Amino acid sequence: MKDLISQLETKYRFVIIAFAPAPRGFVAETFCLTTNKGKYFLKIISNLRLIGNMPLSLKVQYKLAECLDYIPSPIKTIDGEFVWTSSDNKSISLYTYIEGKPNKADSDGNPYGAEEDFSTFLPLAAGIYDLKIICDMTEMFPIWLKAEFEIFLNGDMPLSDEVFSYVSSHRAFIEDKWNEYKQMCERLSGTTNDFYITHGDMPGNLMIDDNGKLYIIDWDDIKLAPIERDFWGYMDNAANIQKITEMLADNGIAWTFSQDYYFYYVYTRFFDDLYGYMELDSMKTEDSSICARKIKTEVFDWLVPLMSCIK
Repeated sequence: MKDLISQLETKYRFVIIAFAPAPRGFVAETFCLTTNKGKYFLKIISNLRLIGNMPLSLKVQYKLAECLDYIPSPIKTIDGEFVWTSSDNKSISLYTYIEGKPNKADSDGNPYGAEEDFSTFLPLAAGIYDLKIICDMTEMFPIWLKAEFEIFLNGDMPLSDEVFSYVSSHRAFIEDKWNEYKQMCERLSGTTNDFYITHGDMPGNLMIDDNGKLYIIDWDDIKLAPIERDFWGYMDNAANIQKITEMLADNGIAWTFSQDYYFYYVYTRFFDDLYGYMELDSMKTEDSSICARKIKTEVFDWLVPLMSCIK
């Protein structure tokens, strides 16, 4: 940590007074820096996929922040970089500080919170969709974790007895949905209709300050993509779809729901989370009983109902 502090002080030409964990972030370590020039959020990322996205994503975030006061701005180094690599090969970036706390949706088992929650931040999303900013990352509808997941399907993933028993009891369902998912990705490949700048995990990355103002944070995975990428967690029923359509229209965005886009993001989340918890189990970085419980509650209980027809 001493080496990192020295690098930070050199890169940004400030003096660090205090360095403490911050109540935000999921795939990243996030800290609050107090310096002689003010407070900042510091993000440290080791996820290889996100590291690859960061330089382009932060350029777009910087442009968004210039237009919208609810987007925190990445801070450039003295060399004009938004992101740089530490001596231990982690991605380092700095952001304007928000004096606040995670929005209530963050604390629920379902990161999308209550159905009515989207009405509080949809106008913020619409403000982003209305902007015409160049973005070089475009949704290609890939088969998520294809090689990794097929290791599991081939029986080559070492799992604890508890996790193995649970997923084995649902194997036929998993294989059926995996085949549907691959066909879906092939069908959507090359589609670019009605794409906007999207966040990818907006409901779980909201902060609220002491005055009740919302901010959208963690723009590490920006893409030009359909609006379903940001709101799929609320689109499992016709009433919500109608409300989202009307609210977007009220904010100048003409949008028509696509069931294909919706199912792509639900299935992607299902396989991403399922594989993620199985990987934690196989690497023994999480207790097997916790992994089994989360696969049940956060994958099957939450996501499987969303994989059926729209209510």
